[in-house]
Amino acid sequence: MKIGGQKEIVGKCRKEWKRKKGRWALQRPFVVAGIAWGAGILLADRMGNHAALFLGLAVSFLLSGVCYDYLFRKGRPVWIFLSALFLAAAHFSWVDGQNRSQIPSTVEGEEMTVAGTIISSPVVDGDVLRFDLKLDRLQQKDRVINGNREKIRVFLSLQSKEEAEKAGQLRRYSRIRLPVRMEKPSQRSNPGGMDYRAYLFRQKIHWTGKGKGLHSLVMLKEAPPHPVGWVDAWRKKLAGQLEKLYDEPVSGYLRGLLLGERLEVDPDWERQYTRLGLVHLLSISGLHVTVLTGIVYYILKWIGLTREKAAWVVLGLLPVYAVLTGLGAPVARAAVMAGLTMVALIFRKPGDSLSFWGIALLLLLVWDPYQLFEAGFQLSFLLTAGLIVWTEPVSGQLTWLPSPLRYPVAGNLVAEWLSFPLVIDHFHEYSFMSLPANLLFAPIVSFVVLPVSLLLLGLSWIWESGSMGAANVMETGIRMMQGGMEWLSTWKAFCPAFPSPPEWWILLYYLSSAMALWSWLRRGKPVFLAASVAALSLLLWAEPGKEDVLARLAFLDVGQGDATVIETANGQTVLVDGGGHVRYDNHEAWRRRKHPFRVGEDVIVPYLKSQGIQKIDWLILTHGDQDHINGLLDVIRRFPVQKVVRNARLPANEEERQLMTELHRQKVPVYVSPVGRTLEIERGTGFAFLHPDPVRHGGKGEATNEDSVVCLFSVHGINVLFPGDIGTETEKRLLQRWRWPAVDILKVAHHGSGSSTHEIWLDVLKPKHAVISAGRYNTYGHPAPEVISRLEKRGISIWRTDQQGAVIFEIGKKGMTVSSVRDATRKMFHLK
Repeated sequence: MKIGGQKEIVGKCRKEWKRKKGRWALQRPFVVAGIAWGAGILLADRMGNHAALFLGLAVSFLLSGVCYDYLFRKGRPVWIFLSALFLAAAHFSWVDGQNRSQIPSTVEGEEMTVAGTIISSPVVDGDVLRFDLKLDRLQQKDRVINGNREKIRVFLSLQSKEEAEKAGQLRRYSRIRLPVRMEKPSQRSNPGGMDYRAYLFRQKIHWTGKGKGLHSLVMLKEAPPHPVGWVDAWRKKLAGQLEKLYDEPVSGYLRGLLLGERLEVDPDWERQYTRLGLVHLLSISGLHVTVLTGIVYYILKWIGLTREKAAWVVLGLLPVYAVLTGLGAPVARAAVMAGLTMVALIFRKPGDSLSFWGIALLLLLVWDPYQLFEAGFQLSFLLTAGLIVWTEPVSGQLTWLPSPLRYPVAGNLVAEWLSFPLVIDHFHEYSFMSLPANLLFAPIVSFVVLPVSLLLLGLSWIWESGSMGAANVMETGIRMMQGGMEWLSTWKAFCPAFPSPPEWWILLYYLSSAMALWSWLRRGKPVFLAASVAALSLLLWAEPGKEDVLARLAFLDVGQGDATVIETANGQTVLVDGGGHVRYDNHEAWRRRKHPFRVGEDVIVPYLKSQGIQKIDWLILTHGDQDHINGLLDVIRRFPVQKVVRNARLPANEEERQLMTELHRQKVPVYVSPVGRTLEIERGTGFAFLHPDPVRHGGKGEATNEDSVVCLFSVHGINVLFPGDIGTETEKRLLQRWRWPAVDILKVAHHGSGSSTHEIWLDVLKPKHAVISAGRYNTYGHPAPEVISRLEKRGISIWRTDQQGAVIFEIGKKGMTVSSVRDATRKMFHLK
């Protein structure tokens, strides 16, 4: 009787649980509205700005839904979803429609005197000062333009160490005047690269102003007292205290972790964290806010405060800390959810994490709908929802694990499953070491490094000597942890590259894998069918027509330099050179930037990852000048290299020596270019090496441009010539030495210098296309006007990376397609 009664009670509980589970949408209207709001933003982004239409639909669904709900008491989730969907679309259409510059385009490239208010915390990075300015006016002699309170981003090059120190004292909300050169933000110029113009557009910034020297800045009015200004001042004080306690790069790491100053983190550390999928441990994140909230709350209760009073204190501290750390999307999301949890505790109401998630999603998207397109926002909200919904049921299935491990392992499995499509879409790589790395390092950072570092930071104001000793121990531990991460990040095979998947594939991935997970949790269901659907979604990911491409040549925009990536039909990759933006040795430490532009890391590596390239089969070094090799060190540290071909000269500069040392350390075979021989890398595809003679151009002599490796790449009858930086005299000798076929694509020698590409050279080669790789606004005058004239006179199609960005040739069975990134030009040429 007793046992039967217990079974009856359990059965009733299960039925009630199922009933409530079935009505989750009714019980969580904010979740429905939040998801609909995000979908509405995407709808408006795809369909364009139709604010009136969307608003009309929203009002119609809202009124009809309320009436239907009143009469029939059902259908509430549907009308909430549709009303929020079209209301969000109308809101985004209005916001996006207002996001237009009122400054006339005629000011581009002009020197203007701008006046306005600094509205961001000024950042000094080496010899550059950066801040956002809300304009009052722009002036050029007698011409005055109303700034309309529009924002521009200002970059000011600093001329001395004294200027850098003075720039550090500049404060937010100061009114200033200074001369700048007005420019449009740079567009994406390489596949896989950053689109800085789109990035600033989403911050409602349409112009940049570039000035020279802090002496040109005139202070019109000092910054008035302001709460945000006080927060900036406190952030500087805390940053200074961290620098006293810790040496670099640990102090920079902790400034990112505790204060949200991501730019202070060492670039090499950031690269390792990103590669391992641990970027959320690199700066203050939603996880850290949640952990700190819990720690502070329980400490307050432990010292004697009631639950309500402890919640009030935490509720007051949350917005202060969120603003102090920069108010990024993950931090704002966690702060809103933690704040709502505290409110529920104060009023003794049951808290629902999923509803709090929906409210946070709504608030942040209404505040700034452009956040939806940011990787951090997407990952933060998707992973948080997934952890709330799936962690508990998944942990219940891991009965083979010890109890303390089930929940963290389940949480990390859910996070890996949910993050995979977004990570490869935004970052074009995925680390399969992420799961063990997170299980090992996330608890250490979240429960040891973060709270202890905060405690020591606070203690340092009271007891500096004691906190210094403890900080030394902490620093040693952080360095040991970083050593482990560095070791894991060297396992290149566990971090493959992925091209961006199409949107339909991402949707299919989530639907099919959710089906498989649901089947696994409900044992006895058709798990095999669900798993097959999930596997099928992976197999369907293919680019239509890719099998028809015989070769793909990408002449990348690396500025004043050369880098060409060749992909063959059978998946081999050839990289010819990899340098640009020549760096000059600078012995003044104050000028060094924490995050300088690096050709390899910022251009070549992102391109290779965006194409899903896993290795470099052949690396051809035409010669050792910086503008041809200074990005390769980053490339070979990220991608395995199978073979290297170079000239016979010994390394002539420090960068070339470092490159050869690293290749030797990785045991990569290096060959001298076999002049007079053809290297067939696959059937119908190969390189013929034509220069330099290893006897005449080898040894310890002074390296020159005339030592460049010259090679002719041929793919099924299409010829592409790479002449390096050779000059006219070498061109003449090569014409005399070899019998030349017609060249379809000529890589113009020496960036279009007037000392190369003479008339006879062009008359003999008869190229159809000429590619010139040069930097915008370069000081060498490349390409020379006479070279352009020679090419135009012969009707040769000219492609320039300084004007058009990366130039990409796809050679197929039926023809050749040429496209450029910056001006979206695409032309088809049929083969004869």
